[in-house]
Amino acid sequence: MKCICRIGPDVMKFPINYRYRLLLGTMLLVHVALLTWNACWMSPTLDEPAHIVAGLSHWQKGDFTLYRVNPPLVRLVATAPLVFAGCEFDFPEVLNDQFSRNEFWLGEQFISQNGRSALWLVMTARLACIPFSILAALTCYWWGKELFGRSSGILSCSLWCFSPMVLGHASLLTPDAPAAALGILACFTFWQWLKQPTWRRTIFAGLILGLAELCKTTLIVLYPLWPILWIIYRWRERQRMTNKQWWNESIMLVSRMLIGIYIINLGYLGQGSFKPLKSFVFSSELFGAVSNESKAGNHFKGSFLGELPMPLPYDYVLGIDHQQRDFEKFWAPSYLFGRYQNKGWWHYYACSLFVKAPVGTMGLVLLVFFYRLRRICFCPGFRDELVLLSPLVVVFLLLVRKRDLVIT
Repeated sequence: MKCICRIGPDVMKFPINYRYRLLLGTMLLVHVALLTWNACWMSPTLDEPAHIVAGLSHWQKGDFTLYRVNPPLVRLVATAPLVFAGCEFDFPEVLNDQFSRNEFWLGEQFISQNGRSALWLVMTARLACIPFSILAALTCYWWGKELFGRSSGILSCSLWCFSPMVLGHASLLTPDAPAAALGILACFTFWQWLKQPTWRRTIFAGLILGLAELCKTTLIVLYPLWPILWIIYRWRERQRMTNKQWWNESIMLVSRMLIGIYIINLGYLGQGSFKPLKSFVFSSELFGAVSNESKAGNHFKGSFLGELPMPLPYDYVLGIDHQQRDFEKFWAPSYLFGRYQNKGWWHYYACSLFVKAPVGTMGLVLLVFFYRLRRICFCPGFRDELVLLSPLVVVFLLLVRKRDLVIT
């Protein structure tokens, strides 16, 4: 009788957990099936062959010049199966012009060189990127579960798994979906550290931060954002925290940033790290060119900033500069609602979000927004939601400020 009494509660709990796990597993399987279908049947996009050529150059030559506007992690992962299978590409001996986007015409050469088999190579590279999306779906579930319970975790995971934008981008060999996946995971590990600051969580969060930065340079906004969020999160507890606790957590925060920088350098094999800022040749107006007619320059020469060593790889820094140059003056006109113009629109991303996001998702977001707006002063989890939403808002505002549309 005692055994029955002990087993009884466990038996009653098991079906509920089993149903949640079954539902989560089913969603992930359907998600992977949809991504696999898209990866196998959709024709290559404009920039995917360029990503493959750049990835092969990383593996074959240890060079990170091609497609430097995006860091190399996604390309390395995508082309790893191709390298393992013996795929190679005959690169020209010299590519002198560092300001040209050589990866695009090399991508055309890759398609011509491989013929019909190029479709299989693109498909294989796409399939190698699907685990990034699975990781994002699981992170959405974990974060939603810890904030609001299992049902919220399932709902959060479903919004990722069946979002048309996710299904469209996560099945491609591009850095957008992987960057979103690792960005979500980086913010989640940061939030976990805020809840319980330990050195183990500090190191893990730093590793994930570095990997996220190796996907897309846009995520560099996390470096100034996280210290601000840390101060806001701890402000309510400032009366109970000792000076020692403030000091320990600040050391952990700096250590996490340094670990992230180390991982970035590791991804580039440390090439060109700690060069003086004055030694870079920039092509954007913001960093170097004096005018639209000036091709290159460096605004930091002759100042004390120019003497400072950059703790980032050479190609990572130039990638940011080249991306800025594309924002300033892109080769193709922008298009929105039947109109072409040389510059973009500040409201473009807002319009595209409303056009592409499902009506049900937008309705759910608006419902939650107005509900929280009414109860924001009394919500005990406001700090947690601030950590969740701040990176999204900051990145969106950063993109809106650019007012340009570019192919990256």
